[in-house]
Amino acid sequence: MSTTFHNRLLAVLRALLILLLAAMALDVLWQVVTRFIIGDPSVWTEELARFILIWLGALGAAYGVAEGFHLEMDYFLQKASETRRRQLDRVILAILLLIGLGVFLFGGGSLVLLAQDLGQTSPALGLPMSAIYLSLPISGILIAYFAVHRMGHPVAHDKPSEPID
Repeated sequence: MSTTFHNRLLAVLRALLILLLAAMALDVLWQVVTRFIIGDPSVWTEELARFILIWLGALGAAYGVAEGFHLEMDYFLQKASETRRRQLDRVILAILLLIGLGVFLFGGGSLVLLAQDLGQTSPALGLPMSAIYLSLPISGILIAYFAVHRMGHPVAHDKPSEPID
């Protein structure tokens, strides 16, 4: 895959995350206004915030893999030589690849199909739950892609200075 594709995918994902965060902020603001100012709380805002958070969390996990913000064993990476760091980074990325494919893509895909077969809809908004759960397999594909991309394009780990207390 080309660098242009990768950069565009990251830009689209970043823009989508920003849009989701803004939508969630507006949704929660509307909930506060209807609850405390108008005195008649909106029934759908809590559910919408929950669904946006699901999408935000799943897509944010993929973005974290792309940017290297995922959970790493920093202590071991700091103590290791550069060669050992690259090896550990590849192991971590391989684990993330397996999680992306196994948990997110296949597990999330099964959840989407189950919700679709059962015809589950959300109580307040009436949205199909399969559309909400679709964030999992989409994120799984993105996590797998970003893990493979980072394996092919390793990032140099700078040895940090003394830890900040």
